[in-house]
Amino acid sequence: MRPFKLQFTLALLYIFFCSRLFAVTAADIVVQLVQPTGEAFYAMPVGDEWNNRMETLPGFTVAKDNKGVWRYVTGYGPGKSPVFSQTNANLQAPPGLTKHINAGSSRPLGAPGTGTQAPTSSQLNLGSAQSSNSPVLFILVEFDDQLHGTTTDSWGNFVGNKIYDYFYKVSHGNAELIPANESSGTFNDGVVGWLNIGSNHPNTAGNNPYADRDIAEEAILAADPFVDFSVYDLNGNTSIESDELSVVVILAGYETSYGGSQALSPSVWGHKWGWSPFSAPQVDNVRILDYAQFGEFHADSLSTKHQATMGIMVHELGHLAYGLPDLYDTDLGSSGIGVYGLMSYGSWGNSSVDYWAGQTPVSTSAWSKYVLNWVDDIEGVDEVSIESSGTGTKSSTVASVFTPNNDQYFLVENRQTTGYDRGLYRWFKSGFNGGLAIWHIDNTKTNNDNNTHRMVDLEEAGGTEMGQTIGSNSDLWRNTNGITFNATSNPSSNLYDGSDSGVNITVLTTTSDNITADFGTPPEPLATPAIPTYIGVTNNENGTATVIWNHDGLDLTKFELQRQKAHKKRANTWTETVGLPDADKASREIIDDSGTGTFRYSIRAMNGTLGSNWLYTENEEITGSGSEPPLACPVLDGLPSGESCSSGDQCCSGNCKGKPGNKTCK
Repeated sequence: MRPFKLQFTLALLYIFFCSRLFAVTAADIVVQLVQPTGEAFYAMPVGDEWNNRMETLPGFTVAKDNKGVWRYVTGYGPGKSPVFSQTNANLQAPPGLTKHINAGSSRPLGAPGTGTQAPTSSQLNLGSAQSSNSPVLFILVEFDDQLHGTTTDSWGNFVGNKIYDYFYKVSHGNAELIPANESSGTFNDGVVGWLNIGSNHPNTAGNNPYADRDIAEEAILAADPFVDFSVYDLNGNTSIESDELSVVVILAGYETSYGGSQALSPSVWGHKWGWSPFSAPQVDNVRILDYAQFGEFHADSLSTKHQATMGIMVHELGHLAYGLPDLYDTDLGSSGIGVYGLMSYGSWGNSSVDYWAGQTPVSTSAWSKYVLNWVDDIEGVDEVSIESSGTGTKSSTVASVFTPNNDQYFLVENRQTTGYDRGLYRWFKSGFNGGLAIWHIDNTKTNNDNNTHRMVDLEEAGGTEMGQTIGSNSDLWRNTNGITFNATSNPSSNLYDGSDSGVNITVLTTTSDNITADFGTPPEPLATPAIPTYIGVTNNENGTATVIWNHDGLDLTKFELQRQKAHKKRANTWTETVGLPDADKASREIIDDSGTGTFRYSIRAMNGTLGSNWLYTENEEITGSGSEPPLACPVLDGLPSGESCSSGDQCCSGNCKGKPGNKTCK
């Protein structure tokens, strides 16, 4: 049996992710912090717009006190205000101080980690790669106190060339972001501006998302004379979803994610957000539901000032145009998938010939390509040759391996410093050896915040979890590192409950652009067992009942049984359901100490977590000397008869009667 492709369809991506708020990670660049007395030390920004901090290079959290002195942080108090050590941050950290102290995220409603934990993908049969195109509109805005410093043509080059090239290549020709039609400056290059919206720069620096969103709304309204937004309402629902038009607002000034607290100001932190259909800005009789936003320049000093690089743009468009979630750990407990994907720290990649972080963002991960149908399915069976993510085709770069659990599966891809994975040079330099990235996917999760149970998890070949680091040369599987991934390797291919997934992958041969791996023959998925063919019950006339049943014995691990007590007056009504001990798969009979009463019994066959339908007996009166077992209370922490109550839902019987202030359970 071939595996199901557990994937996000575009529609489901928008349902679960596009109404949420996402932000780009801080660039992992080293900045110099200076004390009021002149002492300098080095640190690095960590986090995103909603949860960020500064850390020294060894990993200790630091912050400014009310006198402007940088000091070590020992924790966070009410209102997430830092609790300071007496030691200044330019000195050696106090003994025993914990690293990576985190205030915790404080996100607006709808941000990752605050929404539903409903499953976020559907099961579809194996299918071929699918192509799509989507228009992009850049709106450039400046302010009374902050004018622009870049040309509209430079932004047009991003929209029409660089961004187009990125998505076209990482999708293996299946995703095309094209310039939107507009009449500002160079017609139809997808750029409107610069527009002065008649106010001062909000300078939120990641501290006020609502002010950022207000600026986005003003920008959209100011751009209306140059854009007919109504032509992008392709489904005629009077709303513009971001797959119909991706609206990106660029603010004159600086980007906070580059430098954190040391970024030049005024600044905003790059993010994607939106409005409900009822509050979204309306132009040309349609409402714009989503937007992305970032600052014009990256700089932590005047000497490092440069136009924003492409990484932040394609990261936010990954959210906006394609509905992809953040794959870093948004509660900052770990680095998520680290540098191995655009939707994590990989957005800040640069090649050996680049000067600035983000000039060559890393490719999207196998999971992003898979759920967006940018690749064909290669079923991981026997020997499979996998080409590098940067040079391969849609039919040769991602292999999928199913497991007995329909919600968990593995994806395998070949990562080399080719294509946009040249951006990995930023972290590994010329020492990167490449190899297979093996991803463990759990379809029941919606983010990567749980360090031990992520939605998308890289299985590090070296056996060491990435933790707070963002990747190492030992993470990928090759014939000199890891070699075999199975139930006994470290890490193992087991499912999250510890059971054997049956996945066994061995690296056979490796070249610069091609890796051959042996996937073996995967086990068949669990089959749902047949319903038992018969169940009967005999009154033993001693307060016990004998229950017997028949089953063909196939696809079977055990039987589950239940006993239900008949209501004394109402036919076909049951006052309680009692789960009986499971029966072994070889069993066909049990004796139940039921006590006296009228009961019916039910049984279903189980194969692991899969169960047949229930089969029921007729009602049977059990007589004899046995005492009837006490009824189970169907109400959690329910009150027995005679206890004081205020409403029936507090009582096991569901009955609360009496005069006000003196009611008891009946």
